[in-house]
Amino acid sequence: MNCVFTIVAKNYLSFALTLGDSLKKQSPEVDFFIFIADDLNGVSNDLLAKHKTTIVDETIVANLKEMAFKYNVTEYSTAIKPFIFNHLFSTTNYSKIIYSDPDIYFYQSTNHIFNLLDDNFCVLTPHIIDIATAHKSEATDQGLLFAGIFNLGFIALKKTNEALNIVNWWSNRLKDFCYGDKWDNLHTDQKWIDFIPSYFTTGVHISHNKGFNIAYWNIHERDLIVENNILIINDFSKTRVTFIHFSGNNPLNPLKNKQCPKLDVTKYPIWEKYINDYAILVKLNSFTDLVKLNYTYNTFENGFTISPLHRRIFRMLLEVKTNNNFSNPFNIQEMSFYSLLQKNKLLVGVEKSAFDFAEVGEEHVRNKLARVFFLLKVLKYFVGVKKYLTFIRAFQKILRYENQVFLIKEEENLFIDDYIKKMG
Repeated sequence: MNCVFTIVAKNYLSFALTLGDSLKKQSPEVDFFIFIADDLNGVSNDLLAKHKTTIVDETIVANLKEMAFKYNVTEYSTAIKPFIFNHLFSTTNYSKIIYSDPDIYFYQSTNHIFNLLDDNFCVLTPHIIDIATAHKSEATDQGLLFAGIFNLGFIALKKTNEALNIVNWWSNRLKDFCYGDKWDNLHTDQKWIDFIPSYFTTGVHISHNKGFNIAYWNIHERDLIVENNILIINDFSKTRVTFIHFSGNNPLNPLKNKQCPKLDVTKYPIWEKYINDYAILVKLNSFTDLVKLNYTYNTFENGFTISPLHRRIFRMLLEVKTNNNFSNPFNIQEMSFYSLLQKNKLLVGVEKSAFDFAEVGEEHVRNKLARVFFLLKVLKYFVGVKKYLTFIRAFQKILRYENQVFLIKEEENLFIDDYIKKMG
């Protein structure tokens, strides 16, 4: 028995429903599951009836509240991926399982993917597969190195001892290390899978099928054409497209990719058409209503917004093993994490990065940078180059969100001891 599953917060449910619609059309014999990393408040029963929907709870992820608090919505939704693989392998009869990101759409049957698992226990898709001296991808080489070799919008596993070992190892790592941070060289769940080919000499199929996982990072190497109403790759193989990954797609402005703002979709005419068609399908699945819904794990119990600073401090407190008991970090009772933040005057929202070009625009970024550079130049002028460089080295790491634990007076010494230990 085979199945496909995806994971979403409720405001992204329209993408998952569209994925399910494509699977129902192309592979009606395959079971499809939507796992909700959220609650379902505000979602109509009619939408939920379209496909099998399950709320992720403590029976699937034992330390759910801790993970949901210390990770943002993207980090949490990806962190629970191996836990759901384990849940399906241990509680169902499915022997072959595909995970698919919700913003993927299938254009032909999944049969040949599952067939790859006849002789393998894992199927992975690299971000790019063509070697080119001059860089051509819409994503930078450095960006791809940070993201990892493989795109984990797709992974297929067969229930074998090797695959179960992967799931258990992966779950163990993601429990604590599924955040996105260039300093720690982590890209949520994805970067970890770079280890897999080095752990196994056989059984891992690294797909070079150009019809798999087409997205902005590899569209440059996949010339799409339509022949006899079928979408194919225009090369000697004439490979039929299996699925496109519409990563970064905004159905309300489909030609503006939020993950790759510099992308000019019009350079790829056929892909442009399919992006527009996909956006229409997502909107038909109540996108404009669902996207407005609030993510459950984005607030404390009283509705106060949890900022990135709060999540990172909480994660660091867990790492340094504070004596505080934060079994439910969302509550606001006495002796809670919330009360600790309140006592130290840290219950203030943190705005988005001033340097997030995609969010605030070029002129805003330019002005912010000019102010920062001016202040640093003033500092360098007064302390000299040598002390200025010492300052930069000292504060390069400590200024990260998670290292602001020292702002919590009760934990300052614990953090200092841990910091010195790591430096030593």
